[in-house]
Amino acid sequence: MNAPTPALVAPRPERLRLVGQRRQILTMMHQRLMFGLLVYAGVVALIVLRILYLAAFGDHAGAKRGLTVLVPERGDIVDRDGQPLARTIDAWTVGLWPGKVIGNKLDLARKLARLMPEKDEATYERIFRRYDIDPSSFVMVGNSLRSDILPVVEAGGWAVHIPAAVSWSHEDADAPAHLHGRFVEVAALERVADAIRLLLRTSP
Repeated sequence: MNAPTPALVAPRPERLRLVGQRRQILTMMHQRLMFGLLVYAGVVALIVLRILYLAAFGDHAGAKRGLTVLVPERGDIVDRDGQPLARTIDAWTVGLWPGKVIGNKLDLARKLARLMPEKDEATYERIFRRYDIDPSSFVMVGNSLRSDILPVVEAGGWAVHIPAAVSWSHEDADAPAHLHGRFVEVAALERVADAIRLLLRTSP
């Protein structure tokens, strides 16, 4: 067998060296890529953990307050002459649950029935004595002449009568003449204060 010629053997070491360099470059690029992926995964994990922490322990109330500060105040609405058509005011919402305030309706009805079984002169006198009330310093405001006004006046008190628009015929009554000066009749609740001042001027 003939020995290979130098022209055929010489190029082989150069080709092997180039292949080795390519492998080194590929290995280094692969390592850099993996390092970049690890850094990216770490950043994503930190962001997710931060979001979970804020969702579990963040100050949501503070965040809402911070947002409301950015809402501009509403101004008044005026016409072209400057006359106000609508004004901005502070408003609050109040929630009321009658069941929690009143409680058991039957128990409340029984207590009210024991307090005043009948609206008559004797019942009002008993209440005055029980709570040590001077009848001459007591003013009843009611819409029934028979149940609210006359019994209190006959027991020695004073009264302001606001006639109801619609009432039972049972509540109809005529006031005796000697009681007319001890009660005043007004048309609306807004006139009660004036009626009480009038009673104070006429009382002995």
